[in-house]
Amino acid sequence: MSAPTTPLEVYLGNGYQLCFIHLEKTGGSSLEAIVESYFASQEIYCRFARPQDMAGVSPQDAANFRFFHGHLPYEMMAGLLRPDAAFITLLREPVDRFVSHFYHRQRQAIPVDNPVAHRFLQMTLAEYVQAGEFRPLQQHCNYQAAFLGTDYGTGTPKQWLASRKRDKGRGGGPAGSWFSLDLRLAKERLETFAWVGLTERFQESLYLLSYVFGWPPVTAVHNRNVNPARPRLAQIDAQTLQHIAALNAADLELYAYAQELFERRLACMQWDLLERYGRAAQAHLQPPLPEDVLVNLLEQHYLQIFAQEHPPVVSFSWQSGSPLRGVGWYPLEQGEPNRWSGPGPDSTLDFPALLPAPVGGDFYLRFLVVAAITPQVLASLRLQVNGRPVPLSLERQPEGLVFTAYLPAGLLQDHPMTRLLFSLERTLSPHDLDLANADIRPLGLALRWLEVLPVQPVSF
Repeated sequence: MSAPTTPLEVYLGNGYQLCFIHLEKTGGSSLEAIVESYFASQEIYCRFARPQDMAGVSPQDAANFRFFHGHLPYEMMAGLLRPDAAFITLLREPVDRFVSHFYHRQRQAIPVDNPVAHRFLQMTLAEYVQAGEFRPLQQHCNYQAAFLGTDYGTGTPKQWLASRKRDKGRGGGPAGSWFSLDLRLAKERLETFAWVGLTERFQESLYLLSYVFGWPPVTAVHNRNVNPARPRLAQIDAQTLQHIAALNAADLELYAYAQELFERRLACMQWDLLERYGRAAQAHLQPPLPEDVLVNLLEQHYLQIFAQEHPPVVSFSWQSGSPLRGVGWYPLEQGEPNRWSGPGPDSTLDFPALLPAPVGGDFYLRFLVVAAITPQVLASLRLQVNGRPVPLSLERQPEGLVFTAYLPAGLLQDHPMTRLLFSLERTLSPHDLDLANADIRPLGLALRWLEVLPVQPVSF
């Protein structure tokens, strides 16, 4: 395997570990849904979301997994993972994040018999920011800098938590954070992260993510965990906003630093893509590139990386819990054996190029669809292989509908990969069909498995 060609690119080889430090209310749930697809379900350790959930986890336990995500401080995770583990995170403008976090917490189910929780639920935002030593406020201020800049040295997660409790109220924010944060350390660590994204520039952040890891460019994202009822910043009085800014001075400084880091990396990516894949007619271009040009260059980058990592094969098969290369699919839901397409009507799956079949060079494709959002949506299904439409036949089986397509050899030659494009007339959410259903994900069809095998000679 060839090594990365620029300092920004990261080769996630066999046994690598990737950790997403998910800072609350930054758009991290949407990002998790994208990144999870590149890992097998058994490789993902996502049972924890909070530091206290980690007390019993050892480095030996963590070694069995490859992707980690949760609301977990860098210090804790760095002590559990391999020294060469790659870290990623997403930051948000601190005042907007603070406001979003406040209203998110208020709409969560909190036991009202807890005096602190009861007081919090009765507060307005203006009252909250004036609450001084109120513990939830202390935990809330400079949250991003604290999660990245806490330093307790080496030790187990249990020791880390004990140290955090001893230092509660001592720390780095104007209101007294429950972390002992070091802003300089937070900046230094951010520089070492394989990828740093910005919520306010989420689409550009995704382009940078695809470049860094050699993944396909993602252009359609379903926003998850959004609170449509919270007020916008323009609806909040200036005095309250100024107070929030003062309480989050460390976060504001870190965010400004992250913006500079993001701009440098984004420009570096675009110059590199132009140099490696740009055509003569694009020689006059310079960052920022038009979006259609950038997507095309990222697609070429992905095709090259994919061909390097996946040599041609004589057949392939895929299960819904396997890693996925492609776009337009949701992550597996817990306990769900099928992968739904969406949010858009087009979804792709990418597989290695196929070597000529032993007899005749032809193949057949089969895949199982176990559900669709409506029968009409399923009836609109069309399939293209390497950009050419192929007819589908249908067989009903007890577990679902098995579709079959014949793939002549000429369809598969001279391509760096085998790309399947599933197209539907549209997607719909369960909520669209039943207002009592809270699921607002635009869905298409649910796929369980797929295989491509050589056509076998007929025996007489």
